[in-house]
Amino acid sequence: HLNKQRSGRHDDFSFTHNVYHLLQNVTMVMNQTLPGNFLSGDPTMMSEGQKQPHVCSIEKFHKVFNDSWLTFLHLPLPPAVHKEILTSLHSSVMPHMTKPRLLIDFLVGSYDQGGVSSILALNGLFILMHQYHLDYPDFYQNLYTLLRPSVFHVKYMTRFFRLLNVFLSSTHLPLYLVAAFAKRIARLSLTAPPQGAMIAAVLVMNLVRRHPNCRVLLHRNDPDVLQVERDPYNPDEQDPVKCGALESCLWELKTLQNHYHPRVSSLVTHLLDPEKQKRQENLELYLNKSTTQLFESECKDLGEDVVPLNFVEPQGLWGPGFTNK
Repeated sequence: HLNKQRSGRHDDFSFTHNVYHLLQNVTMVMNQTLPGNFLSGDPTMMSEGQKQPHVCSIEKFHKVFNDSWLTFLHLPLPPAVHKEILTSLHSSVMPHMTKPRLLIDFLVGSYDQGGVSSILALNGLFILMHQYHLDYPDFYQNLYTLLRPSVFHVKYMTRFFRLLNVFLSSTHLPLYLVAAFAKRIARLSLTAPPQGAMIAAVLVMNLVRRHPNCRVLLHRNDPDVLQVERDPYNPDEQDPVKCGALESCLWELKTLQNHYHPRVSSLVTHLLDPEKQKRQENLELYLNKSTTQLFESECKDLGEDVVPLNFVEPQGLWGPGFTNK
């Protein structure tokens, strides 16, 4: 039936949504032998000449599972169903497929769409690149273009920055690429909420500590570079090769030292401490903090002491001799 829908024109949301949940609820059997009537079709539902499916081994079961998902992913998927699939594909589908590499076209196509779809496709692409040696030349350039102010406000922000940290953890990345990501993230931190600014600062400093040649971005004191209007870095350039990050400096971190939120300013001051330049920070400690949690923790630090509102303690309400009783 899926093959008929694939060949015909069908954009019914309910159909694709129901098929997705049907496939999602298929429980993978881990035993090596299966019952003789396992996954056998109802003869009354078969069309004339249609072969009855018969799965009698775990290998055939995985093959049916693999073929069903591949056929389904070739259907025209509504955006809502597409996002649902990308959310769980890496954890509930790919581990049980016989040939996960066949998902390359689907994941790369989703990644090239941009926006939330690109963020959600990162998990699957990460598995294909690290476990199945997927070669994707434009991967880092597309990842660079995903870094926009809106990334700090999407639902999957934590997921995105966790994967971004993994993709940038390699010490074999070109220097220009590391500098471009560090500068881009630092620039975005200036307009990010407090939680996002903390994540960005930790990411940038970890990149610099991981790649010592990038420390020039911290120590460059050229007066022309320190002025925003003369900064050679071009934030509108989408190609990390041409953005000019290596000729710039990370003056944004100095700016964050004067952030309105005390947790952000104290964290950046700690990160820029020369005595702590060799140790990388644990990004997970900052990924799970929300702006509300930062505000509540700051209120708790104030304590229950009375806040002074006047440097001279008043003796009355209206003047000398008049007491407030």
